[in-house]
Amino acid sequence: ISALLLGVLGAGHCLGMCGGFAAALAYAIPAEKLARRFALLLAYNIGRIGSYALLGALAALGQNAIFDSGYPLARTIAGLLLIATGLYQAELWTGITVLERGGQKVWRYIQPLSQRLLPVYTVPKALLLGAFWGWLPCGLVYSVLVLAATQPGVTEGALTMAAFGAGTLPAVFAGGLAASWVRKWLARRWFKMGLAGCFILFGIWTIAVAWYHHSHHAGGHSHHSTLHQSTSH
Repeated sequence: ISALLLGVLGAGHCLGMCGGFAAALAYAIPAEKLARRFALLLAYNIGRIGSYALLGALAALGQNAIFDSGYPLARTIAGLLLIATGLYQAELWTGITVLERGGQKVWRYIQPLSQRLLPVYTVPKALLLGAFWGWLPCGLVYSVLVLAATQPGVTEGALTMAAFGAGTLPAVFAGGLAASWVRKWLARRWFKMGLAGCFILFGIWTIAVAWYHHSHHAGGHSHHSTLHQSTSH
């Protein structure tokens, strides 16, 4: 549910990253063929969300090797990245772009493959293009990806990222079918600041809850150990 809400809250960011491309994809088809536009956009987004799910599965698979320290490091990092995303959306700090620059190293190999699919007039091409586009460097995606890494299994990690992708659907679809109107509305300062504030609060909440549960668990474990020692004596 948290990942789904983060996808919805990321409307402005997602429209900036993928909305223009989705619009170009939709407007490649004549206006009277609205069903065809919708089918291409749907296929594109299914491919994109499929890539997110794959990334989530890989993140959950590798979590023990990276974050197995006994402390809620993954959730803390996820919270910090969400705060950084909020500050970026509020145009107060652009540190999150460092992660995006790191992702560019992978993207420069994938982008030429995606370019070969253009122009897109068929559903299979749109599906494959979306699958490539899911690897586009994005600080928001990376924030939720760390959250996916905290899940107990590969399936849960994949579902976390799939839920996030589902949350981004309204913005990307709206950007594809009514780009100019949606962009104008999302560009309003009060709306951008509201979304930024939500990300910052979500990040703080993620960190606070993680450490609360950790301290509660550690305290309970310490009490159990003391009780066990007293009983044995």
